[in-house]
Amino acid sequence: MAEAPDEPVFATGRPFGPRTGTALSRCDLTHRDQLVGTATVRSFYIDAPDEHVPYPAATEDTTRPTDLAEMMAVRVGTAEGGAQLLHQLPDPVLNNTLGIVHGGVSAAALELVGAAAVNAGRTDELLQTASLRINFLRPLRTGPDSHYRGAARRVGRRSALSEAEAVDTDGRVAIMARLTAYR
Repeated sequence: MAEAPDEPVFATGRPFGPRTGTALSRCDLTHRDQLVGTATVRSFYIDAPDEHVPYPAATEDTTRPTDLAEMMAVRVGTAEGGAQLLHQLPDPVLNNTLGIVHGGVSAAALELVGAAAVNAGRTDELLQTASLRINFLRPLRTGPDSHYRGAARRVGRRSALSEAEAVDTDGRVAIMARLTAYR
């Protein structure tokens, strides 16, 4: 991807097995027809409300952000005890049709704070994400106090483990994640 950063990464997803009360799917990420990542997602079906929140329409004066923090509507914060912190700013573009932060956006932010926690203080040979396990506990609604926080639990020379959480505007943990990283 470093050789061709302007070429897109494609994601394809497909369900596994029969449709039951829960769903299992597989997602492959490819760049230049080369597999660069695979994930499985276990979820459940939910009843959608009768009335959906409309997706914001683009206007002529809309400028697409190019900075990752702008795209994800996050701001780096400070936390006690060496934890890494990202504030999730309200942005209707990041919400799904139910009016909550899209799970993929939250997953990316949780990986960012988890990876930052295990790499804090490292100047070379950064640890790379090997796995990310996410548990969605409740909808993540944004507001003045919504944020992601990541803390290292074990850091060695060649591997590390961190835990991260997304906290909603009411101060409740909405999503929890565990990141494993290797060199």
